[in-house]
Amino acid sequence: MSGPGALLGGLSPEAFLERHWQKRPLLVRNAWPEFPWALGADELAGLALEPDVESRVVMGETAQEDWILLQGPFEPEFFHDTPARDWTLLVQDVEKHLPALGAVLEPFRFLPDWRIDDLMVSYAAPGGTVGPHRDRYDVFLLQVSGQREWAIQYPAPASERLREHPDLRLLTDFTATERWTVGPGDLLYLPPGVPHYGIAVDDCITYSIGFRAPSVAELLRGWADECLRSASAELGYDDPDLRRQANPAEIPPAALARLRDQVRRHLAADDLAMDRWLGRFLTEPKPAFARLERASPLAPAELAAAVQAGRRLRRNPAARVSLVRYDSERIFLYAQGEEYRLGPALHGLAETLGRQGWLAAADLAQPAALEQTAEWLNRGILLFADELEESE
Repeated sequence: MSGPGALLGGLSPEAFLERHWQKRPLLVRNAWPEFPWALGADELAGLALEPDVESRVVMGETAQEDWILLQGPFEPEFFHDTPARDWTLLVQDVEKHLPALGAVLEPFRFLPDWRIDDLMVSYAAPGGTVGPHRDRYDVFLLQVSGQREWAIQYPAPASERLREHPDLRLLTDFTATERWTVGPGDLLYLPPGVPHYGIAVDDCITYSIGFRAPSVAELLRGWADECLRSASAELGYDDPDLRRQANPAEIPPAALARLRDQVRRHLAADDLAMDRWLGRFLTEPKPAFARLERASPLAPAELAAAVQAGRRLRRNPAARVSLVRYDSERIFLYAQGEEYRLGPALHGLAETLGRQGWLAAADLAQPAALEQTAEWLNRGILLFADELEESE
């Protein structure tokens, strides 16, 4: 497996963060020369048939730039009738559907886990593309097979003009400043907002490691929903000191002040309350991955026997897991939108799981650690390492 140094063209993670992260693109030739987790076009098409898999196809004559968007799931006959060129299949969250591909994300863990969104895999026939566009998030584009031509516009223009398209956010004014043809193992990093345009030279597979960037609108909507859950539906506006007013159409200053106060009082929170909500919000799973429970739960004693026999536990790539350290006495683990308040006896367990992503028998020596780990295993937050290997 490539480490961050090889992926980043010899740059240390610190140097990459200082020079490139959210600042400027980076192309690394031969960043991942030996890649054991390559999906083929048929495997990817098989995923796109599944109803719980998010997939789409962009199709049309690239020379005419007349693309259309088709949403999955698809019928098997669809892929039997696709043209020889000018179409692209994209499948989201592949590492969650095929947990063995979670290994692809491991070298990128010099970046915070909560920022990593998913592994998207795309297959493109010759000429296939999704058109010139911007992403609102950071992305690493790893060429796995075949060749693709990338064109970028950097520095990015301050504003954008979009074509009139019902489904795709395509740029009207795209002027390439740099072009590269990439092959297997090449890696391109793009900061948010950099216009780019990729066209397949031949049949090719590209892995996109995309990063989460919650919008202000998403945060406000989530926080408002949280406040609504805690607000009493029966507690309403009251004005026992109401007096007759000269103009009944007027909303008087006293009423406006009282209403403002009610809104502010219910939206306000101390830092701890908001941080705890953020922990739950940022680990809330996508609907397709909300239920990860183990089909056959294990008792702590059964788990102890399994790890003593040499089985390791790994974090399930489909589960969102993060830690928040409030002080030396309080570390909370957040997983799948749930909060786990961990006492000092479990701090080491949480730190180890967060840092290395796996647990072995030595980590479960204490009864409290064994019991808590059994709960995470049964909830699907953890898997046995051999179960991950079986998903390859």
